[in-house]
Amino acid sequence: MLFLATRDQSSSGAVSLTSPADLSIFEEALARGELLIVAAAIGSAALGEMILAPASTQSIYRIAAMGGSFLVVFFSALWFGSVASTLIDGGAVNQLTVVYGSLGMFLASLVCAGGCTALSAIAP
Repeated sequence: MLFLATRDQSSSGAVSLTSPADLSIFEEALARGELLIVAAAIGSAALGEMILAPASTQSIYRIAAMGGSFLVVFFSALWFGSVASTLIDGGAVNQLTVVYGSLGMFLASLVCAGGCTALSAIAP
């Protein structure tokens, strides 16, 4: 225990994960939240496709897929607006939260958009 308490904390994994200086090129590219706009666009396209499709017998699945896509579009656009306004005003954002949160929103948009696309292709 004493070894862990006296160890240099700057080399620990937790500090290296939260340090903004340790961002990779991939993380720097996503740190401004552009992937949130891509997630919103994918979700919006899926919603449009689902709305234009004829109604089928899978109404509960349609509601779930459309609701998920709507939530992804809403929160992605809202979060991107918050990140962009903070950066424009010269404030600091937690870049790792934006990177991994936008990846999560992007994956959620792919799942919801896949559901919308599959359900819109089913004949009534």
